[in-house]
Amino acid sequence: MLIIAAAEARPLYRKTRRPRVRPWNLLPWNILGQNVGADVTGLEYYVQVGIGQPDLQELIPAINTTYSNNFGSTQLFAFNVTEGADPSSTLLGYVRGYTVESSYTSTGVAVEVEILSYNDGTLNGTVSIQALITNGPNEVSIVGGTGDFRGVSGYGLVNFVNTSGNIVLFHHELHFL
Repeated sequence: MLIIAAAEARPLYRKTRRPRVRPWNLLPWNILGQNVGADVTGLEYYVQVGIGQPDLQELIPAINTTYSNNFGSTQLFAFNVTEGADPSSTLLGYVRGYTVESSYTSTGVAVEVEILSYNDGTLNGTVSIQALITNGPNEVSIVGGTGDFRGVSGYGLVNFVNTSGNIVLFHHELHFL
């Protein structure tokens, strides 16, 4: 984009497009068991969810408890992101966001919006993620990013790993298209 001053007819500001940096590993991937014939770039990490910790707090109580105990309940969260499953493994960043319970049934369906703040010493930036979360493995949408992840889109897979004490562990695989 080039902006010209009318009186002087000279460039005041020149915006250059920053090239996309995608040096992370190429991961071969199949979508729903079908080979898509292309490699997809991505990230893999673990999220340490602290139950009963101050990093998971109710923001809004349930709206209607007549049909469901939790409909409308909104929680804010901020969890550690680590390289490995062990909570003492290398800290890569944080996920911060909120969930809103969005089902009157007992299936535990929630809308989740989260921001991954990631810095492994090579890559630094944020990734915006949103999804409908259920009680099983979940597929999430990657809707943007900042820093080294500027303009990314794609999908991710979130799987429950285990519960140990007051830590619930989830494995995240993000795939950028």
